[in-house]
Amino acid sequence: MGVTYTPNYDLGKQEDHTDKFDMSVITENMDKLDTALADTDSAVSSLDTKTDSISAKLKSVIDTGPKNRIILGFPATTKSGVTATPNDDGTITISGTNSSSSNTVLVFDLWGSAASTTDNKQNPFTQDGVYIMKGSGSDNVRIQFYGYNDDLQLNLLANSASDVEVTINGAYKYYVFRIWIKGSAVFDDLTLYPMCCLKDLYDISPDFKPYVPTNAELYAMIKELGGGA
Repeated sequence: MGVTYTPNYDLGKQEDHTDKFDMSVITENMDKLDTALADTDSAVSSLDTKTDSISAKLKSVIDTGPKNRIILGFPATTKSGVTATPNDDGTITISGTNSSSSNTVLVFDLWGSAASTTDNKQNPFTQDGVYIMKGSGSDNVRIQFYGYNDDLQLNLLANSASDVEVTINGAYKYYVFRIWIKGSAVFDDLTLYPMCCLKDLYDISPDFKPYVPTNAELYAMIKELGGGA
């Protein structure tokens, strides 16, 4: 019986199919296949471990960097019996009962609103792109997000209780963040996690993280503290 071997895994094969195949060749082939498959499994497992490690490190870099562009800069605000309190960890606590049967909008000077002075009008976005605005997670609350220019005409970009995509493309100079409260809704310290970050970052790490300034923003803050020098 003539036996030849494959070029890659050196598996025996019979050229003359009229002969009875040698069982020792089959056994040898099975051993070679078993070794090759085991080596493949080991390589895949090692690659998965390295990928998980890289993903964990990348997530850590994202979560400790300037991921969230929402800057909380307002005092505790009460309207129609509902109080919104900003917390040191970047969250907002909603408490109380909406005394109005109609829906109430709480306006926070987060980045400056159309009613703010010129000094309060800000744009926290350091680059254009598709962002994710994190929702409230409650049917009684919606996160509202507007863009506007010097004409003070508000343009609704997001109004949702769930996470939603928002495109920032330079169309607006300023932005304002609002919270919509359902009429007669009752809140027992509902925690909101306001966050707006690039979708590419959100896809890797959707976890809430508070605002952290970019290097450019830190530099501007230091210059301002130093009198602009």
